[in-house]
Amino acid sequence: MKKINIYKIYAKKMRNTIENLINKKIINNEELKKFPSGCCDDSSLLLAELLYRNNISCQIVKGKYYYDTKLQNHAWIVVEGKIIIDITGDQFSDNKDLLNYNQKVYVG
Repeated sequence: MKKINIYKIYAKKMRNTIENLINKKIINNEELKKFPSGCCDDSSLLLAELLYRNNISCQIVKGKYYYDTKLQNHAWIVVEGKIIIDITGDQFSDNKDLLNYNQKVYVG
C-alpha cells in the first residue's frame, strides 16, 4: 500500500473519532462544539500523536491569512516534507478561493 493511502487512513480515522466523540457527547468542550471551526490546533496535535505512535514523522505547520479583512489562523500536518494532511480545512468551505477546502479530510 502506498504511504499516501496510509496517511489517508489515519487522517480519516482521527476525523471520524473526533466527530463520534463529539456526537456521543463523550467530549463536551466549548471549543469543540463548533468542530471543525477553531479546532485545527488540537486536531493536528491529536493526529500528530497518532502518526507518531505509528512511527510516522510529521510536523505541525501553522499559517495566517486575511479573509474578509479578518485574520485567520490555521494548522495542519506535513509528512515527508511535502504531503499535507488537513482534517479541519472544511471550516473554510465558504471561501471558494481556497483549494481543497470543500473536503473534510485532505491528504495531498
